[in-house]
Amino acid sequence: MPVNVFGARDILDRALGATAMEQRAILASLRPTAEDYARVFRSDIADLAREFYEGFWADPPAWTRRPDQTELHVWLATAGDLASGCESSARARKFPGGYGQIASMLRRTTVWAAWELRTPGAACGMYVDGLVCVEDRWIWLPKPWKILERAAVARHASVWSD
Repeated sequence: MPVNVFGARDILDRALGATAMEQRAILASLRPTAEDYARVFRSDIADLAREFYEGFWADPPAWTRRPDQTELHVWLATAGDLASGCESSARARKFPGGYGQIASMLRRTTVWAAWELRTPGAACGMYVDGLVCVEDRWIWLPKPWKILERAAVARHASVWSD
């Protein structure tokens, strides 16, 4: 699968146009392997990310859209772009602000995709993120900044348990 907007768009088009059973199979193909976390996250957070996403992958949500949401907009950015922030990188502007919180913990050369489904003519629609290219394939790690929230809760709990 190419590491460009067309590769990501191909996956999204197939998944969004699929039956529920077909979509489950497509989403399953996007599940990261244990080794993928070290390819995406810095070594000091890769295990935490894997633990976080294991819960997510126990029952991943379906990608749905309303029948009138026929426009698909896809954006790509490297983790380096995301680390630069919205002020410095036009590509980062299309991603949720949470990426700024975790960008320094991502491997700088990984390519991330975010997408939006819109009704024609609408200024905004349903926004989804987290496709990331690992080697020659795409995996799905939505809302990676939530890993930091879990880590903060765990740190807070350990302070009070001592």
